[in-house]
Amino acid sequence: MSIKNPVPISGAYSTRPVNAAVHEDALRTATHLRVALAAPDRVLAITGLEDVDGASILAREVARALALVGQEPVVLVGSRELMETGELPGLADVLMGHTELDSVLPEPDSNGLVSLPPGRLPVNASALFSSLECTRLFATLKARFRYVIVDAGPLRSPESLLLMTHCDAIAVALATGLRRRADALEAQREVARLHKRLMGVILTRRK
Repeated sequence: MSIKNPVPISGAYSTRPVNAAVHEDALRTATHLRVALAAPDRVLAITGLEDVDGASILAREVARALALVGQEPVVLVGSRELMETGELPGLADVLMGHTELDSVLPEPDSNGLVSLPPGRLPVNASALFSSLECTRLFATLKARFRYVIVDAGPLRSPESLLLMTHCDAIAVALATGLRRRADALEAQREVARLHKRLMGVILTRRK
């Protein structure tokens, strides 16, 4: 299962949490992406059709690998995994004007990655992601970081589609053994509707 694209980033990833070591497949993908994400196209959304595709873990792994390989500042925006840590202020709080960006950006981890939590999302997140404030925020992140990786959430979510309008390119995670060619074609159509560059499909293993 594949979609023709200029960047051969398809690989196999586990969708279970991993330890501090960067996944070997993520390092290979990061090497490809460093070539493909040339200026000014440096904001990459990683999405899947549904949560089962493991896009959130994949986004974290690819972001960590990019930071490690390039030794350059990388920010992971809206990490859905960080939702489990509670009411951490983050992206949504900045967009609503409740806090400043610098106050919610943590120090880089050991790989050089900065993770911006999704924040306390309101019921109507669509209004936030379609706002001028969101456009300005992404412009700021793009100016401050070499790469901006966005954990965009499921491709079938309206909020996720709005968030991806602020990105330059999109990579799609699909679960091996679950997804079929029809799913890959659906993902291709959704990305085409956004008029964004499709970087490729990344296969994930469900554990």
